[in-house]
Amino acid sequence: MKKWLYFVPILVISLLIVALTPIEVHGNMVAAEEITFEKYNERNYMDGIETFSTQYLQSWGSTLVRSGSNRLALYGYTESLVRAQAVGVNFYLEYLNGNRWENVEHITGFVAFNDTSVNGNITFSVTKGYTYRIRGVHFVNKDGRTERVTGFTNSLYIN
Repeated sequence: MKKWLYFVPILVISLLIVALTPIEVHGNMVAAEEITFEKYNERNYMDGIETFSTQYLQSWGSTLVRSGSNRLALYGYTESLVRAQAVGVNFYLEYLNGNRWENVEHITGFVAFNDTSVNGNITFSVTKGYTYRIRGVHFVNKDGRTERVTGFTNSLYIN
């Protein structure tokens, strides 16, 4: 019998061990067809994950935190790669109704003219007993062209 035939069972066993060994993954696993900006935001992932290119928008984000028994504090920003006619963000309060997010109202907006960035914060009251989040529409207006992205904050239940 040839010497290399002794290695075949060892090779087969080694391949089986490698194939059956679990792989540890750090982070969130998402099926390939689910990897879109909207899907990340629907699942309350980090605001500003982008799967597309922009010409003017550099970065954007918003954070929602509890600021009292029925008060929320919101911070948000938008940054442009270039000085633009307008850089801004509009914030809309949403609440969870069953398994759907419903619009409550436009909370506020921040805008800067002839600048590269804008940021701001606001504190406001909400009705107890609901889960809330903020939808942020970030934009840059340059030379008559407006780029927009929509992101969502984390959600908070107010009891």
